[in-house]
Amino acid sequence: MLKSAAFCLLLSATLAGTAAEPSSTTPQIERMGACTEVRVKATDGAVVTGRSMEFAVELGSHARVMPRGVAQKGSTPKGGAGISWTNRHGYVYVDGFGLDLAADGLNEAGLSVGALYLPGFAAYQPLADGQESKALNQVELASHLLGTCSTVAEVRALLPQLAVWEFKLESPPVPLPLHWSITDASGAGLIVQFTKDGLHFHDNVVGVLTNSPDFAWHLVNLRNYVALSPMEPSDKTIGGVSFAGLGQGSGMLGLPGDFTPQSRFVRAAVLARTLLPVADAGQALSGVVHIMNAVDIPHGAIREEVKGKVYSDYTQWTAFRDHRNARYLLRTYGNTRLRQIDLRRLKLEPGSPRLAYALAGAEDLLDVSGELKPAK
Repeated sequence: MLKSAAFCLLLSATLAGTAAEPSSTTPQIERMGACTEVRVKATDGAVVTGRSMEFAVELGSHARVMPRGVAQKGSTPKGGAGISWTNRHGYVYVDGFGLDLAADGLNEAGLSVGALYLPGFAAYQPLADGQESKALNQVELASHLLGTCSTVAEVRALLPQLAVWEFKLESPPVPLPLHWSITDASGAGLIVQFTKDGLHFHDNVVGVLTNSPDFAWHLVNLRNYVALSPMEPSDKTIGGVSFAGLGQGSGMLGLPGDFTPQSRFVRAAVLARTLLPVADAGQALSGVVHIMNAVDIPHGAIREEVKGKVYSDYTQWTAFRDHRNARYLLRTYGNTRLRQIDLRRLKLEPGSPRLAYALAGAEDLLDVSGELKPAK
């Protein structure tokens, strides 16, 4: 599994035509997915999060809207029906691979769920006999949480009642070792991880998530960077000679700049921690956008050769969530202009139509040539 990692899954069978072309000769692709998530809270209480979706196989993603009142079901390993639920909340989500499931999303209560990769550490227990009525797989979990939960506390109470088993995608053949970052409108954050030892909860005290190793390891690793500071260090005198830092930013010298999960975690955590206070959701969004720019991965910067074919993780799309105002914003690799879906402007009542928006497209440039004015 591409040493980075973070996946955020997917929706609609209508996307089958845009998903990666299946092939019986396609090798098992084990390393892919390098997503990053970060949270910023404004002084007025507004909360904004951002998460990137990196993958080496084209996802063909759409943004989709799920209204309230829709009946949904989980599944079992043998193809039977698992847990049943009816959505209490409408939500917007992003799909991929033609699966009608959420890789990432935000509901009208302000709860977000993001699925990210955790290769080498994620493990799901086999479904025990008699647990079918509680069953759903790890790919279905985000949709269930978005449709039924309002807060992190509700998620924490619900998850032990579920039986989450491992679904394996066959076409294209990629593993789906997921963990989840969950944030509500209050700013509370929860990391959910399934390992060989079972279900684990972690309070997201730093407001950041990337990929492997597990979350507890990343918190320990942050202790290696406690000396980083946004302040310029004072000059040092050695042998009567004064030495000053070479240029601005010397206090951040040593901030890791590579694309590994551990470096992206540190970089996002330090940038979020040192961001000047923001007053409201608009300023928080600007801050989150700039932090996510620092972990964006150009196409070609990460490569892996599998049986003679080179795969390259890159930032296919990035989602931004305004939890208080129920706004979900997206940009893609080919179109970096933010596009907003305002849940409060949508019809989410039971019986409302399900809606979709294709993310693919060329850069949407705003030409201001005709707005230039004579200089004063």
